[in-house]
Amino acid sequence: MKVDLKNKKGFTLIEVIISLSIFIIVMTISAGAILSIVDSNRKARAIKSGMDNLGFALESFSRNARVGSGYSCDLTGAAVGTLCPDGSISFSHIDAYDIAQTRRIGYQFTGGRLYRYINGGSPVTLTSPEITIDSSARFYFTRTESQPRVIVAIKGTTGARKYLTEFSVQTSITQRKVE
Repeated sequence: MKVDLKNKKGFTLIEVIISLSIFIIVMTISAGAILSIVDSNRKARAIKSGMDNLGFALESFSRNARVGSGYSCDLTGAAVGTLCPDGSISFSHIDAYDIAQTRRIGYQFTGGRLYRYINGGSPVTLTSPEITIDSSARFYFTRTESQPRVIVAIKGTTGARKYLTEFSVQTSITQRKVE
Protein backbone atom coordinates (compact mmCIF):
# COMPACT_ATOMS: atom_id res chain seq x y z
CA MET A 1 0.00 0.00 0.00
CA LYS A 2 1.42 3.34 -1.11
CA VAL A 3 0.62 6.59 0.70
CA ASP A 4 0.54 9.74 -1.38
CA LEU A 5 2.27 12.36 0.77
CA LYS A 6 1.66 15.20 -1.68
CA ASN A 7 -2.09 15.24 -1.05
CA LYS A 8 -1.79 15.10 2.79
CA LYS A 9 -2.65 18.38 4.50
CA GLY A 10 -1.11 19.42 7.84
CA PHE A 11 1.54 21.51 9.55
CA THR A 12 5.23 20.95 9.28
CA LEU A 13 7.39 20.82 12.41
CA ILE A 14 8.91 24.23 11.62
CA GLU A 15 5.47 25.84 11.30
CA VAL A 16 4.43 24.42 14.68
CA ILE A 17 7.64 25.62 16.36
CA ILE A 18 7.28 29.14 14.90
CA SER A 19 3.61 29.44 15.88
CA LEU A 20 4.35 28.20 19.42
CA SER A 21 7.22 30.69 19.73
CA ILE A 22 4.99 33.57 18.65
CA PHE A 23 2.27 32.42 21.08
CA ILE A 24 4.75 32.25 23.98
CA ILE A 25 6.10 35.75 23.21
CA VAL A 26 2.60 37.26 23.03
CA MET A 27 1.53 35.54 26.27
CA THR A 28 4.69 36.67 28.10
CA ILE A 29 4.07 40.29 27.10
CA SER A 30 0.38 40.02 28.04
CA ALA A 31 1.17 38.48 31.44
CA GLY A 32 3.67 41.27 32.15
CA ALA A 33 1.09 43.90 31.29
CA ILE A 34 -1.55 42.24 33.50
CA LEU A 35 0.89 42.01 36.42
CA SER A 36 1.77 45.68 35.94
CA ILE A 37 -1.93 46.61 36.01
CA VAL A 38 -2.50 44.56 39.18
CA ASP A 39 0.51 46.21 40.83
CA SER A 40 -0.74 49.69 39.88
CA ASN A 41 -4.17 48.83 41.27
CA ARG A 42 -2.66 47.75 44.61
CA LYS A 43 -0.67 50.99 44.80
CA ALA A 44 -3.74 53.08 44.01
CA ARG A 45 -5.81 51.29 46.67
CA ALA A 46 -3.08 51.73 49.30
CA ILE A 47 -2.78 55.44 48.53
CA LYS A 48 -6.55 55.93 48.49
CA SER A 49 -6.95 54.17 51.81
CA GLY A 50 -4.27 56.32 53.44
CA MET A 51 -5.55 59.58 51.98
CA ASP A 52 -9.15 58.74 52.95
CA ASN A 53 -7.98 58.16 56.51
CA LEU A 54 -6.02 61.41 56.57
CA GLY A 55 -9.01 63.28 55.15
CA PHE A 56 -11.25 61.82 57.84
CA ALA A 57 -8.78 62.81 60.60
CA LEU A 58 -8.47 66.37 59.27
CA GLU A 59 -12.24 66.68 58.88
CA SER A 60 -12.75 65.54 62.48
CA PHE A 61 -10.18 68.09 63.67
CA SER A 62 -11.66 70.87 61.51
CA ARG A 63 -15.23 70.25 62.61
CA ASN A 64 -14.31 70.41 66.31
CA ALA A 65 -11.85 73.30 66.06
CA ARG A 66 -14.17 75.45 63.94
CA VAL A 67 -16.80 75.65 66.70
CA GLY A 68 -14.41 75.45 69.65
CA SER A 69 -12.99 78.28 71.72
CA GLY A 70 -10.01 78.96 73.95
CA TYR A 71 -7.45 78.10 71.26
CA SER A 72 -3.97 77.28 72.51
CA CYS A 73 -0.69 76.10 70.99
CA ASP A 74 -0.20 73.50 73.70
CA LEU A 75 -2.20 70.51 74.95
CA THR A 76 -2.96 71.89 78.41
CA GLY A 77 -4.41 75.25 77.40
CA ALA A 78 -1.93 77.06 79.64
CA ALA A 79 -1.23 79.59 76.89
CA VAL A 80 -4.80 80.33 75.74
CA GLY A 81 -4.84 82.99 73.06
CA THR A 82 -1.08 82.97 72.58
CA LEU A 83 -0.40 82.92 68.86
CA CYS A 84 2.04 80.49 67.25
CA PRO A 85 2.69 81.94 63.78
CA ASP A 86 5.92 79.91 63.55
CA GLY A 87 4.04 76.67 64.13
CA SER A 88 3.61 74.16 66.90
CA ILE A 89 3.38 70.37 66.99
CA SER A 90 0.36 70.62 69.31
CA PHE A 91 -2.89 72.55 69.44
CA SER A 92 -5.92 72.49 71.75
CA HIS A 93 -9.31 74.12 72.20
CA ILE A 94 -12.36 74.01 74.46
CA ASP A 95 -15.00 71.61 73.17
CA ALA A 96 -18.06 73.60 72.04
CA TYR A 97 -20.33 70.59 72.62
CA ASP A 98 -19.43 70.42 76.33
CA ILE A 99 -22.07 72.43 78.20
CA ALA A 100 -19.75 73.06 81.17
CA GLN A 101 -17.00 74.27 78.79
CA THR A 102 -14.39 72.30 80.75
CA ARG A 103 -13.43 69.66 78.21
CA ARG A 104 -10.24 70.52 76.33
CA ILE A 105 -9.50 68.64 73.11
CA GLY A 106 -5.86 68.58 72.10
CA TYR A 107 -4.08 67.38 68.97
CA GLN A 108 -0.42 66.56 68.56
CA PHE A 109 1.93 65.39 65.82
CA THR A 110 4.36 62.90 67.31
CA GLY A 111 6.02 59.69 66.20
CA GLY A 112 4.75 60.05 62.64
CA ARG A 113 1.09 60.11 63.74
CA LEU A 114 -1.65 62.58 64.65
CA TYR A 115 -3.05 62.01 68.15
CA ARG A 116 -6.09 63.45 69.93
CA TYR A 117 -6.17 64.01 73.70
CA ILE A 118 -9.21 64.85 75.80
CA ASN A 119 -8.35 66.76 78.99
CA GLY A 120 -4.77 65.55 78.71
CA GLY A 121 -5.81 61.89 79.00
CA SER A 122 -4.66 58.92 76.98
CA PRO A 123 -3.93 59.64 73.32
CA VAL A 124 -6.16 58.34 70.53
CA THR A 125 -4.48 57.81 67.19
CA LEU A 126 -6.35 59.59 64.40
CA THR A 127 -4.19 58.40 61.51
CA SER A 128 -3.78 54.84 60.28
CA PRO A 129 -0.49 52.91 60.19
CA GLU A 130 -0.35 53.42 56.38
CA ILE A 131 0.32 57.12 57.02
CA THR A 132 3.63 58.44 58.25
CA ILE A 133 3.58 62.15 59.05
CA ASP A 134 6.83 64.05 58.60
CA SER A 135 8.34 65.87 61.57
CA SER A 136 7.73 69.20 59.81
CA ALA A 137 3.93 68.96 60.34
CA ARG A 138 2.66 71.99 62.25
CA PHE A 139 -0.37 73.83 63.59
CA TYR A 140 -0.22 77.59 62.95
CA PHE A 141 -2.49 79.73 65.13
CA THR A 142 -2.95 83.32 64.02
CA ARG A 143 -5.57 86.02 64.36
CA THR A 144 -6.92 88.20 61.57
CA GLU A 145 -8.66 91.19 63.13
CA SER A 146 -10.65 89.45 65.88
CA GLN A 147 -11.12 86.14 64.06
CA PRO A 148 -8.91 83.23 65.21
CA ARG A 149 -7.51 81.04 62.45
CA VAL A 150 -5.71 77.70 62.53
CA ILE A 151 -3.71 76.38 59.61
CA VAL A 152 -2.63 72.76 59.60
CA ALA A 153 0.26 71.82 57.30
CA ILE A 154 1.16 68.15 56.94
CA LYS A 155 3.77 66.39 54.84
CA GLY A 156 4.35 62.68 54.86
CA THR A 157 4.03 59.37 53.05
CA THR A 158 1.16 57.00 52.55
CA GLY A 159 0.88 53.47 51.25
CA ALA A 160 2.49 50.22 52.23
CA ARG A 161 6.07 49.03 51.70
CA LYS A 162 6.95 49.44 48.03
CA TYR A 163 3.81 51.51 47.34
CA LEU A 164 4.87 54.60 49.32
CA THR A 165 3.81 57.97 47.93
CA GLU A 166 4.60 61.39 49.33
CA PHE A 167 1.82 63.85 50.07
CA SER A 168 1.48 67.41 51.25
CA VAL A 169 -1.82 68.64 52.71
CA GLN A 170 -2.80 71.99 54.15
CA THR A 171 -6.13 73.11 55.56
CA SER A 172 -7.30 76.32 57.14
CA ILE A 173 -9.93 76.61 59.88
CA THR A 174 -11.53 79.87 60.91
CA GLN A 175 -13.46 79.96 64.15
CA ARG A 176 -17.20 80.45 63.61
CA LYS A 177 -17.80 82.58 66.66
CA VAL A 178 -15.89 85.71 67.52
CA GLU A 179 -14.26 85.62 70.95
